[in-house]
Amino acid sequence: MTRQKLAAFINKNSTKILVLGIFLAGLGIRLYDITDEPLEFHPTRQLRSAIISRGFYYHKNPNIPSDQVEFAEKQAGKAGLIEPPILEYLTAQTYRIVGKEQVWVGRIFSIFFWLLGGWALYAFSRDISTLTGSVVALIIYFLLPFSIIASRTLMPDPMMVAFTVISIWAVYEWEKKRSLRWAILTGLVTGFAILSKSVAGVVLIFPFAFFILSKVNIKSALKNRQLWLIAILAALPSVVYFLFGIFIDRRLATQFSGRFFPSLNTDPAFYVQWLLNIDEYFSLIFLVLGVVGIALVKEHKIRWLLVGWWAGYLVYGFMFPYHIMTHSYYHLPLVPIISASLAPLAARLTDLVNQTPQKRFSWAIILTAFGIFITFNLWSVKHELKQEDYRTDIALWEEIADVLYDQPGSVIALTADYGTSLKYYGMVSPRHWPSIGDIEYSIISGGEKTFDQFWENKTSSVHFFLVADLDELEKQPELQERLEDYEIFAEGEGYVILDLKTSK
Repeated sequence: MTRQKLAAFINKNSTKILVLGIFLAGLGIRLYDITDEPLEFHPTRQLRSAIISRGFYYHKNPNIPSDQVEFAEKQAGKAGLIEPPILEYLTAQTYRIVGKEQVWVGRIFSIFFWLLGGWALYAFSRDISTLTGSVVALIIYFLLPFSIIASRTLMPDPMMVAFTVISIWAVYEWEKKRSLRWAILTGLVTGFAILSKSVAGVVLIFPFAFFILSKVNIKSALKNRQLWLIAILAALPSVVYFLFGIFIDRRLATQFSGRFFPSLNTDPAFYVQWLLNIDEYFSLIFLVLGVVGIALVKEHKIRWLLVGWWAGYLVYGFMFPYHIMTHSYYHLPLVPIISASLAPLAARLTDLVNQTPQKRFSWAIILTAFGIFITFNLWSVKHELKQEDYRTDIALWEEIADVLYDQPGSVIALTADYGTSLKYYGMVSPRHWPSIGDIEYSIISGGEKTFDQFWENKTSSVHFFLVADLDELEKQPELQERLEDYEIFAEGEGYVILDLKTSK
């Protein structure tokens, strides 16, 4: 291909090349160091999925020793049901294909789903704004550091968020075309989003309602058969799942306790922490610009769709105030909301820039700024991932497991991840001693109120106390004082095991 033909090809396909470049950059940074252990982001939650995946993989696997199969299935059962283990099942089936347990394959699925969500976001943003607006939306969605780290995890949240984006795009397309095919597609993808994690229903019901009622009144909406079809397809999978889990299998019967704390909604500290978290994960600048973007939307129904999407996130935050304050991945649904809301703002700014006398100079400054933003984000995430090699952590848990092997009695552990690393890498199942945050959580949940109550409840019939989070131990002086009464059974770099049956 000659230089002239290459230039003509690039000029003709510049939009496709630009969008493809953003997708590839988003994919590439997420694949970086993907084979490391899943401990860089909420390890407790990721290892829970790894434990469930192992349970599926070991089940009736003739190549695994029977005692390991029994332990893995028992641990998977103890992990409990919250949402259907869709990601974990896909991961386990991939283990069977590759012939061994490789946790990173589950993270590949999360990345794949996030890419699907990005495609839907691009299509939706292109419809509600311009090419520039859709490109800006993609840059935020794919290249924000929080988005990069959180969307490559072995957790159902990236899948759930991706399908909420697809649902928003689908209902927008359905409203334009009013075809049965789009009604079915909208219902199916919405149903899958809610099934993958039920909180998606909270996030989606408001944009759907605001969008539809911006065009017709409630009476007309209730007469629309396609809307009923969408609603039934969206709700049916989760209704069946929860009815089965609560009344037949019964493993879901207790999953809703300890999740709702409406008293926190009246505490000013809740709102302060919520905003601080948004500032940490996104920057409040993007929050403000996203709200401004909604105000600049020209079309009435699109404005209400975006307002509803924000309202869904807010109600979701009010319903789960404790988790919004303490679990960063609960903010992942905000990534596409901010991204889509910035698209109209970017479109309006494009018009203003194109009207300036020196628009080439203006565009050069803007593109340079975006180049710096993208480069810095990619570099900072790469540096963060490169800085830690979590493969070395496996040796610690295997060493602890060897020390405890064949010892009589059970063990309670103070670790940074509820003992999940010891369960997964050491195949030892400890009780969990709560962190200071867990103790506060227990108190607002109506649990034990004093240290002695915690001690009696947690350590009865326990032989060994493992401390593998020394920083957390320093935050609990009463626990430190109590443990000083017992002999050290074993210790190593990063841990100490005390014998609760042997006092000093």
